Amino acid sequence: MADIDKASLDLITDRVAYIWGALLSAITGGTSFYDTVTATEDPDVELPLGQPAYDQDQSVDDGAWRAHLLDRIVNGLLAHGALESDTKADVYASLSALLTAVATRVHADFNLAQYQVTAAYITAALVYDEVKEMGLFSVTGSGTGTFADGLALSALTGGNNLEAYIPADKTATNVVLDVTCRIPGAATEVKRITVNGDEFTAPVAIGTPDTNIYTDITAVAIVSGGVNGERVGFRSIEDRVPAL
Repeated sequence: MADIDKASLDLITDRVAYIWGALLSAITGGTSFYDTVTATEDPDVELPLGQPAYDQDQSVDDGAWRAHLLDRIVNGLLAHGALESDTKADVYASLSALLTAVATRVHADFNLAQYQVTAAYITAALVYDEVKEMGLFSVTGSGTGTFADGLALSALTGGNNLEAYIPADKTATNVVLDVTCRIPGAATEVKRITVNGDEFTAPVAIGTPDTNIYTDITAVAIVSGGVNGERVGFRSIEDRVPAL
């Protein structure tokens, strides 16, 4: 049998990631149904809606629905990978094996969704994280400044491309920075970048896109440039943005 093509596999996994992430955001935010009903202090509202609202909140909180939310499509991908050719060359015992064969990666939210079915996480190197703010460098004068550490990427992912950008209403005047980045694993390496412009200036890639991927920024040191009050932010880049 032929492996699913990369474009089709990416569309499927991106949609799963979008649905998973969007739904979890929706159910973990806002006011509970029960609190909304009881806040009316109206018996005509509370008597018919109180118990259903409470039951629904409990159903959402226990998370049992997650195990079956996207199980059919995940199981379909597993079945596709398990189909045997005459030579058995196309047998993939896991989604990690299938992703490796197709030469693609999946979003962290797809990884969480498929875990409900497989009870195993995809090999970290095959997973990229959502966009995370990884730190902020504040210039205090020409050639001086401080770095406030931000978020690291999930340990379940194999790293993302990173970029430096100028926050809204800020500028950067030829700010040269040495950015210490953690390679997947324990090692780090330093990438030198120059940031110059304002919030509308295109972000600066840290390293070579699609080649240098990192899981964290551990330190930032200014080499030269900058004016007191200027800022440079750092964030991760998704391989692909989850989409319907």
